[in-house]
Amino acid sequence: MDKIITVRPQGTHITKQQLPNFEGISANTAGAKHLCMHLVVIPPNGKAVAHYHDGYETVIYIIQGKAETKYGKKFRTFNH
Repeated sequence: MDKIITVRPQGTHITKQQLPNFEGISANTAGAKHLCMHLVVIPPNGKAVAHYHDGYETVIYIIQGKAETKYGKKFRTFNH
């Protein structure tokens, strides 16, 4: 790659998971393949609607607070 792409969110939008999202790196904004990274604000006691990420991996980077991820057919829990 011979260029640098800068992504500056212009504001938030509500995702399918019903959480405020600041758009970041994705196929749409930076031409990324198999990577999607956005800033999502989860309010205290908030939660995302159950969903599946098809075709890319998931990373959670917590700036403040705690998160609990439930995954798999039996909803195994992973505390961050």
